[in-house]
Amino acid sequence: MNLYRDIIDLTPNPVKSKAVIDLSGRLSGNKTISINNALGILLRIWNTTEDIINLDLSFLGAGLYILKINDSEQVIVVKFIKE
Repeated sequence: MNLYRDIIDLTPNPVKSKAVIDLSGRLSGNKTISINNALGILLRIWNTTEDIINLDLSFLGAGLYILKINDSEQVIVVKFIKE
């Protein structure tokens, strides 16, 4: 398993309400996405097969968050700020 940090494009960052993640083919097949707050508490988890993912993050309060995306072989971790 490989761990990648900040090599995918999450725009905009800081996020107001919506963000787009472009995986650029780095992960394949079914992907699990999770969002944790800065304390590591899991806030949301879901699955997708998309390479370009549109996120509605309007449910989050202002702060620092950790987005983790993984397939069966790799894990990508990105930190983002919610305004």
